[in-house]
Amino acid sequence: MATLLGLLVSIVSGFLQSRHGIFRSGNGSSLARYLLLWGGLYLLTITLIGWLVQLEIGEILAYLLSVLIIVPISFLAQKYWVFR
Repeated sequence: MATLLGLLVSIVSGFLQSRHGIFRSGNGSSLARYLLLWGGLYLLTITLIGWLVQLEIGEILAYLLSVLIIVPISFLAQKYWVFR
């Protein structure tokens, strides 16, 4: 239960920090879009890591490569879709 609560607090905190601190978004921001993006990026990340591990790249390197791909996608999606 504590893990779930911690995850929910971190997601809402990330939304609020991104909304007010990074993108300085007003009325155009959407928690629903943020949650949808968060879930999609999570699925994309684990899929990417799985593919890279199957290519025998190694788990740590697969994770690092996936971060290099996911972070720019996340930023652009938040800027142009969530916090427009």
